[in-house]
Order: sequence, then C-alpha cells, then structure tokens
Amino acid sequence: MGPSRYCQGTNKTRVEVSIVKLGLNLPKLKAARVRLMRHITEQVDILSHTLGVSEQDGAFADNAAIDKMIAAIESKTVPCEPYAAAARSQLRMMGHPELCIAPEETP
Repeated sequence: MGPSRYCQGTNKTRVEVSIVKLGLNLPKLKAARVRLMRHITEQVDILSHTLGVSEQDGAFADNAAIDKMIAAIESKTVPCEPYAAAARSQLRMMGHPELCIAPEETP
C-alpha cells in the first residue's frame, strides 16, 4: 500500500507517514484485506455464472439462491464489517457498485 501515482510533494510524504502510523502496511492486515478481496471476486464470479445459467434455464433460475448470494456479498460491504472499504473498492473496480451497501442504508 502506498500513495497513488498522482500524489506528489508533501501530500505523498503525509500519505506515507499515515500508512505507517495507521499500520496499513502490516503484513497480516494486508493479507486479510487481500484475502477478503479475493473472496469477493470469487463470490461475484459465482453470482455472474449463476445468472448466466439462470437466463438459459428457467428451472435452474427458480431453484438458484441468487438473493442469498447477493446478500452475502452485500453483507461484506456494510460499514461496520472489517475491511468493508476494501470490499467496496473491489466491487467498484469489478464494475459492480450496485452490490455495495451505502452507509446511509445501514440500519
């Protein structure tokens, strides 16, 4: 983790210091974020595949737990969940921002 390529000058130094102070560069924290992002990617891939098969087979669509898959993905983006920002970032990067729960939508 580090500053973006557009971050220059004193802002770059500030970001680098913040990363160290907040512990965002610690190996276990980085591994946990990466693990969650991979898990989100796998869940979205499974959902996409299921939706593709559901379009072709009505009987499969009736039995598929698509709502539960969507709820499982959305539950990882709730602001109170650990690494929710990483999950939301991954979903936006994959082109699925509609699967993110906005902070104002939480109970």
